Amino acid sequence: MQHGFDPNLEGDYPFPILGSLGLDFLGQIGFVLDYPEQRIFFLSENELNLLKADHPGVFHPFSYGDEESMKQINFRLQLDDQEMTAIFDTASSMFELILPPKAWESHTQTTFLEAERQVAIPAWGKMINIYGQSCHSKALLAGKEFPISECFSWPDFSWKPIIGNKPFLENIVVFDLRYLAYAIF
Repeated sequence: MQHGFDPNLEGDYPFPILGSLGLDFLGQIGFVLDYPEQRIFFLSENELNLLKADHPGVFHPFSYGDEESMKQINFRLQLDDQEMTAIFDTASSMFELILPPKAWESHTQTTFLEAERQVAIPAWGKMINIYGQSCHSKALLAGKEFPISECFSWPDFSWKPIIGNKPFLENIVVFDLRYLAYAIF
């Protein structure tokens, strides 16, 4: 599992990059994103049930969103005092939180012209300029608080907020795709 990204990376890749595996590939299984050890592994139904029994009240519901017919994990997120639904996107490795433009401007108290950082990334077959700004916020997910130090957006962003890998890099996240539940350890 890679949680770093260099958008200016040049050179030949040893193999063609065709895309990523999505939730449809995983079916209705349990899986673990072990960020500290940089590994992904799968759980049998029995292992998942034992984990849930050993940690009652730790698992929280998620839902599948449907942004342009793409199956995505949606978390309930409290950002400071605002409740919202956010898409969990493991492909957004370098980003803590991506907000729609109006929410980003309101939350960061700045505009795209005044943003502290601008990053060009390849996405959807083109380069997109993403703007970053310090925000010093707190996100509450699955009963755990995560500091959010930088928020991102771009002018054409029209989805729900997106939370990437960065807030979880010191955690283990467990998903139960059969019963639509997750836990953060």
